[in-house]
Amino acid sequence: MAPFLTGPNNGLPDVIWSNDGDLGGPGNWLGNGDGSFRDGGRVDVPYGVFDIYAGKKATALADLNGDGKMDVVESDHGIIGVFLGDGAGSLKAIVSYPSPTPFFDDSPMLLADFDGDGKLDIANTSYVLQGDGNGTFRSHVAFGQRAPLIVQDINGDGKPDLVGIAPTGDAISVLINSSGSPVASAPAYLAPTGSPVLARGAIASIYGSGLTSDQSIGMLPLPSIFGNTSVELVDAAQRHIQAPLLYVSPSQINFQVPDGAATGYAMINVLGSGRPKGAHATLIQQLAPGFFTLDGSGHGAPAASAVDVGPDGKQTPFPTSSCTSDGHCAGLAIPVSSAVSQVYLSLYGTGFRHANVATCSVGDASVTPSYFGPLSESSIEDQVNILIPPTTPKGRVDITCRFQYSADPANPEDALSNAVTVVFQ
Repeated sequence: MAPFLTGPNNGLPDVIWSNDGDLGGPGNWLGNGDGSFRDGGRVDVPYGVFDIYAGKKATALADLNGDGKMDVVESDHGIIGVFLGDGAGSLKAIVSYPSPTPFFDDSPMLLADFDGDGKLDIANTSYVLQGDGNGTFRSHVAFGQRAPLIVQDINGDGKPDLVGIAPTGDAISVLINSSGSPVASAPAYLAPTGSPVLARGAIASIYGSGLTSDQSIGMLPLPSIFGNTSVELVDAAQRHIQAPLLYVSPSQINFQVPDGAATGYAMINVLGSGRPKGAHATLIQQLAPGFFTLDGSGHGAPAASAVDVGPDGKQTPFPTSSCTSDGHCAGLAIPVSSAVSQVYLSLYGTGFRHANVATCSVGDASVTPSYFGPLSESSIEDQVNILIPPTTPKGRVDITCRFQYSADPANPEDALSNAVTVVFQ
């Protein structure tokens, strides 16, 4: 059950409640003013819209769109739902947001203007969703918290800060609001896809402006400090680890997540001349698979190679792409295997070198890769080799791979790659 809510502009307190039925958004009981309540109904939310179902829910109340009427935010099992009130005791579901990071269903939903733009934002567990002032929310900012408990201006600067449980679960953490200030810690993204979740050993990117002078690095072992710039991870075990650098420019830094980094939230600090205040956090898992594509978008034709293996073992490579003089590349059609030879397709990516199990979908066919893991013993890139079924239809075919990591067979980590598109002939 959630806090009381002033009802249909009559000054009488109502009650908002979280529905624990099979479907559902919030409902309410409208106050009669004599200590009794009448059923004000609920918002029935079908699966596929909010995917909210029975379980522990967190609810928060506020005027999200500035119309003077109370609205409701509810979270449950990885989905955040926004419901606008009409001032007459009814609620309307307008939008849902998948949680950008794993969170706990019974953690509070906190509403405050965290970024100082005059619009309410949502804080829940380990991130803040930034509000647009009309009931919708935009990109999230992760900060490595586990479960925020209260919002309070801790240091008296007029900005709402967060107090909660530290990622280790055995301490209280205080997060000071640094909105409007330059930050040392930046969110990082998986290089092939732009996903905000990384994996140990994966190739990642940080984006910004004025980071450093333009420099590229083409040697192994990779340096951890280059041109007065370095990337430092403070991992979930509170260890400070230098990340190997791949590319450094004023607007982008590419680096490899240290293979020994602990899983969980990590602060990724960009260090140069001076260290500004403020921090974001990025989630690091065992798996965050992504395949590189020719246009760098994470969609379409993959960075790949293909080879035909004849019955005598002779290998004949197929070109998989062609590039123009200005650097634009496009995928080429690959012949489908005949009855007497086999075609192997190799996809190149990152974030799956620690997988124990892999299964790939080639169109409607399920295929077990003949190999998945590092491209070579010293390579920072990952590779998966797939035997293309001879029954694969000609034309454009989407390929995805699902990877699993299991230190505990009863609780494996599971992750799906981005889909790439190959043309077969």
